[in-house]
Amino acid sequence: MLSPKGGGEPKGKLLSAINEKFGSFKQFQEEFQKLSIGVFGSGWTWLFCKGSELILSTTQNQESPIMQDPLNKILLGLDVWEVDFYLLMIDLWIYGFIISLKTKL
Repeated sequence: MLSPKGGGEPKGKLLSAINEKFGSFKQFQEEFQKLSIGVFGSGWTWLFCKGSELILSTTQNQESPIMQDPLNKILLGLDVWEVDFYLLMIDLWIYGFIISLKTKL
């Protein structure tokens, strides 16, 4: 839970499930980070339950595991977007706007 005193490893059943699936919480963090770094442009990294199975995955743009199956239960979602990609698109949009403006003058 995000809070001033939050952070650290989860407890109870969630920690047990993470340890069983990924070997340790640290290995889970590394895998989550690796998937997040691999997101191109805009997207999400997810930890969710499909039935009793923990799954790590990524989606593009605003998609989520619930869109794939409404019974999926999201445990953690990280909104990932590449600042450079965004800045490139803004630069292209501004450039296109300026060219458009010049041709109308």
